[in-house]
Amino acid sequence: MDLADLETTKFISQKEFEIFEEKLNQLIANQKLIKVGDDTLRNFDCYLYQSFDNNKIYCLSVPDNSWRGFFLNYEKAKRHIINLKKLDKQKSTGCLFSLFLIILITLIGIIFKNYL
Repeated sequence: MDLADLETTKFISQKEFEIFEEKLNQLIANQKLIKVGDDTLRNFDCYLYQSFDNNKIYCLSVPDNSWRGFFLNYEKAKRHIINLKKLDKQKSTGCLFSLFLIILITLIGIIFKNYL
């Protein structure tokens, strides 16, 4: 089993994660992978694993409620988190802009209502 085949940017369901976890545990039991520690990768908690085949470090972020987690090599995980943070920032900016428009339209409505 190749670790690249296990890489994912998100676990679609809890069942998918459980199947992944079984494969991960099998790799550990077969001494293909070892847990080397924990990390807070840009405020995302990750479990770090090292492959005996290629010495790469892999990062597992466990799904929790709406957070779908991921399993990626360390470099891909860093890029993935940067992209997620960019998306969150864009969503926040969009929400603030929408709120501003609602307040502006409400104020304009109140002002014109008073003049009529």
